[in-house]
This record gives sequence, C-alpha cells and structure tokens, in this order.
Amino acid sequence: MIDKENLIVCGDYGGTNFTVAIYSLSGVSVLKKDFIAKQFSVYGIDECVNVISSSIKSIPLKKKSLSALSIGISGLRYNKDKELMTKKLKVKTGIKNIICDSDAITALEGAFLSGDGAILISGTGSVIYGKYKKKVFRAGGWGRYIGDEGSGYWIGVQALNKLGIFFDYNIKNRYTKFFENEFGITPDNMLDKIYKNNFKISSIAEKIILSKERDAYLFSDILESAADNLALLISDYINISKCSLPLKVALSGSTINKENRLTKLLNEAVKKYFGKKVLLINPENSPQYGAFLLAKKKFKI
Repeated sequence: MIDKENLIVCGDYGGTNFTVAIYSLSGVSVLKKDFIAKQFSVYGIDECVNVISSSIKSIPLKKKSLSALSIGISGLRYNKDKELMTKKLKVKTGIKNIICDSDAITALEGAFLSGDGAILISGTGSVIYGKYKKKVFRAGGWGRYIGDEGSGYWIGVQALNKLGIFFDYNIKNRYTKFFENEFGITPDNMLDKIYKNNFKISSIAEKIILSKERDAYLFSDILESAADNLALLISDYINISKCSLPLKVALSGSTINKENRLTKLLNEAVKKYFGKKVLLINPENSPQYGAFLLAKKKFKI
C-alpha cells in the first residue's frame, strides 16, 4: 500500500499501451506502471473507462489520498467525448477532480513544459500538435482507416500489402521468409490471421524497425515513405499554425521515441525538406508529467 497523501494519478493512454504515473503535489514521481489499453477509436468510451478504472484500482492506493486523475487518451478529440468520459470515470473511480484530454495535449505539455513548440507523435497512429502564441494547432490524427500515415499501423499495412503481392506471384524470398518466421504468416493463412484472429497489425512496425541489419533493405522503401509522411505532417503544421521558424519538434510515440532506423530516416527527411527551419528534439518530460501539469493548473492544487 502506497502510504502518501495528496497524490495525482496521471496516465498516457495510447492505442495499445496505458502508462500510469503517480506524482506527489510537488511533482515527485511515486510510482510508474504499464497496462494494456483498448484503443478508444475502436472500443469506445465504456471499454476505455473500464480499463482505466480497473488499472487504477489494481494499484495499492488509499482512495482518500488521491487529489486528481489526469489522463491523455489517444483519439479523444471531441469535447462531448471528453465530458462523457470524465463523468463516467468520476462515477467509476470516486475521484472528484478528473481531466480527460487528447494524449497529444498531455504529451505537448510535458514536452515543452507548457511553452511553445510542436510534438510529433507516431505510435499505433500519427498526429502533430503544437502551441503557438497560446493557441493549439493540430494536423493529422484521423485514424487508421483514413489517415495516420507514417504510423505503426500504417507501416504494418504497407508491409502486408507488399507481402500479398509476393504471394500473388507465388514468390518465395527473404521477405516472405521474414513474415513466416516472425509472425507465422503464409499464403495459406494470411487472411485468417489478419481478419479472424485479431492480429495486431501495428506490431509489425516494431519488428521491421528493429530488424537485423542484414534484413534492413527489405523494408527500406516502406520506412522511407513513413519518414516522408511524418515530415509532411510537420509541413502541414507549419502551414496551418503559421508559426515562427525555426520550429522545435519533439518526438513521441513508440515508433520514434528512441533512436532507431525510422528516426534516422526522419532526421534525413527533415534536413532535406526544411534545412535548419525545423529542429527535432527530445521532449523535456513525459506525457504523464504533462498530464500532471494540466491537473495542477486546472485544479490549483
């Protein structure tokens, strides 16, 4: 049992992962724990509320010690959804002070500690949010069916599309062998795996990005295209916000929050398209800490 008073529970709820961090009112981290998320845009409010409440209840906390709950949720864009989720979480958790906002907003707060800048997020989906002259601007984030270019899900779809073409021509090569070894996908079972077995398409991205050096050439075209699409989001943000340059862009999300093959290509694309007008940086702090800052400001605690 965590025996502390006046704690703020902060969360970063993505398409597949839910990270909870608990802070004291002074901003000292008390605990951090990961849970499995159910994507809001797929499962809806009630399922997400159940995941959030059950996750928090599994942490040994005294209910009276909780001053606030603040969560950034992937895909939570519309005010009516934010208000309804907040209302249901109050009933489910018994916590009075609750913030439910987009995960991009909490990530932006954490990345620049409430200052100006933009954050490019690429995990299961992709979006860019930024703050300029106290106004918030966004580009992308339209979901896996009609957008999210360059994201983990998008990378997975492109890879499977390419695999299907090889299967059409009855070609067996290193590419098809990779998918058979890593995911057990063959021409005889691909449709069942993808459409009947709830296959996690975004998981392909991690395997591709972290694939062995000798296999890197197999996916170079897909990752180069992903990097170009993410760079295009930055261009859209600049055009929409009309922000001053150079623009600092923090990177967040599971596919680009660490140095890897995709971030290297993204850096190259940004230099090619923007020169010194865009600077890619690491966030100053986490999305969970951004949620903490939002709670401190809103509830004055």
